[in-house]
Amino acid sequence: MIKVSENLKILAEKIFKNCNKKLYIVGGAVRDGLEGRETEDIDITGAFSERVIKECACDFKITAESPKFRTISVSKGKEKYEFTSFRTDSYDMSGKHRPYDTAFTEDIETDALRRDFTVNAIYYDILENKIENPVGGAEDLKNKILKTPKNAMQTFSEDGLRLLRLIRFKEGLNYKASEEVILSAKKCAFKIKEIAKERIGQELKYLINLDKMYAKIPFAHYSAIRFADEIGVLSYIMPELTDCKGIGQNKNFHCFDVYEHSLYAFKYSDIDVRLPALLHDIGKPDRIKKYFKCTGHAQLGAQLADGILKRTGFSSNERKEVYELISCHEFDIKCSEKVENVRMFICRHSGIIEKLIKLMECDAAAKKEPYNNALGAKRIKEQYEIMREQKIPITVRELPINGEDLLNLGYKGTEIKKALNSVLYKGVFMLKRYTKKECLKLLENKDELLTFDFLL
Repeated sequence: MIKVSENLKILAEKIFKNCNKKLYIVGGAVRDGLEGRETEDIDITGAFSERVIKECACDFKITAESPKFRTISVSKGKEKYEFTSFRTDSYDMSGKHRPYDTAFTEDIETDALRRDFTVNAIYYDILENKIENPVGGAEDLKNKILKTPKNAMQTFSEDGLRLLRLIRFKEGLNYKASEEVILSAKKCAFKIKEIAKERIGQELKYLINLDKMYAKIPFAHYSAIRFADEIGVLSYIMPELTDCKGIGQNKNFHCFDVYEHSLYAFKYSDIDVRLPALLHDIGKPDRIKKYFKCTGHAQLGAQLADGILKRTGFSSNERKEVYELISCHEFDIKCSEKVENVRMFICRHSGIIEKLIKLMECDAAAKKEPYNNALGAKRIKEQYEIMREQKIPITVRELPINGEDLLNLGYKGTEIKKALNSVLYKGVFMLKRYTKKECLKLLENKDELLTFDFLL
């Protein structure tokens, strides 16, 4: 059942005493509570203005306020609530996420009609400890089916973000969607183009982690991308991925085309390499169409993936990591590199090496036997473990010397960074853990040391 804190109960009592109005919990907190899941994301509502919340929640902290949308966010300790007055929303029907106008209403059913799905339009009366069910959401929740409170075409035309929320709730909660909802979503898929990139990026993050959210449905992240493709949304968000459909691969190594291979790699990927797993081969269509082979697809794929993440609002750090992972995922795939070169590669990419191993493993898992053994990843992992076991420094920070030591030896400016890297690379190349004394001895021969990096 719905869990309500004492603070929220006291607030509901104050509001009823002051203006004879009820305070309700609504949305995901009610939906999840009725299905036995806890949530920290709690929306509250009622037939009164946000001014009443200000007056009655004087011991709460106001953290955000939006008079245009009749919304106010308050917190007390670890408790956080977002209040929105009962309202109606007016949209221009372009699909943009936010209404251009709102109007206050005292009618709970009118408020329910503006919401995305009926299962999110169930209200919990805090004072009377009972459910209000104005648009049949309780029955739909019981039957695990997604319907819209009003005409589905209108619902999606008003707000294109609801298309991604449909995917998230359907696959993350293991619900069905009504025929009307699915048909309307397909017709409105293009509305996703009107949504701000940051909103799309946030929803994408939900989808790629979906098996860890809500009901924790196994492979929900995979089925979410499948459903996004089914209703046509994926081709607007990641056309580079859907362009991989029908692109054949060497049948000696693969049993899927590039698109299916990418989705299966994504399906079996560890949670911290989901994005690069999904996008790792999007450079192949261009290479295969132009040159009839995949040479260079990793670097091109990294560039294309960076473009996707940039236009969907991912941070520069997130983009940088995905770029590096995809550009490196083909390293030593034939296990032909010298072991010294494998160690140097580990050193140069030490910040992502553990994730790269995971990416190479899920890439291999989506290939044809016996090429699903990730031999390249195993080789990198073996050398990485040897280096860690022998405490071989793989970053400059792990060296027993620092910039001050080099200054004392007469190194200046850019020579310091270059010399530190050369000591680091020499230890990695030779698989030797130099003591501080040995490092200082190496540094005495400046000319030889400063050219070592370029001899590798």
